Amino acid sequence: MGSDPFISDPIYLGAGIEVVWKEFSATALLGVIFFSAALMRFRKTISGFQM
Repeated sequence: MGSDPFISDPIYLGAGIEVVWKEFSATALLGVIFFSAALMRFRKTISGFQM
């Protein structure tokens, strides 16, 4: 199928978390960073509205 080892190893080879924890941590960290940035931007946008 695909050639991306990060995706295919856990699915096709049954690799455990001990094999992919670095990639998983990096992905989770990026998710937290982007979510935090989006949340801050959303709050800034909402605070500009006058009711």
